[in-house]
Amino acid sequence: METRPKRVLLIDDNELTLRMVASVLNRTGFEVRTTTNVEQMTSALGEWRPDVILTDVNMPGTSGVELCR
Repeated sequence: METRPKRVLLIDDNELTLRMVASVLNRTGFEVRTTTNVEQMTSALGEWRPDVILTDVNMPGTSGVELCR
């Protein structure tokens, strides 16, 4: 029985942080998608279901804290 890699959605307004974290997760076998804001995340969720979402707390617009609520 073949299982798919676990999916991780990263949300951060800092693109360097996104690239670094995504690189580490990809190398360890996760399937990763990134987005720079909560609004983009909403559309990403419509087409792709992550197993976990990792988000920055302090972002312009909707914060990571507001997202969790």
